[in-house]
Amino acid sequence: MQWGMVSGVTPALWVLHTSRRLAAPKVRAFVDFLCARYPDGSLVLQG
Repeated sequence: MQWGMVSGVTPALWVLHTSRRLAAPKVRAFVDFLCARYPDGSLVLQG
């Protein structure tokens, strides 16, 4: 997947969701996956 190339701009991915009580199980699983995969809270995309 490629979202486009922009020189000099660092891409960012934000994961925002409602409280745990209201989150759909699939959304919660995806957020948990991202947190486990990137425990320091950052993801660097090499372009």
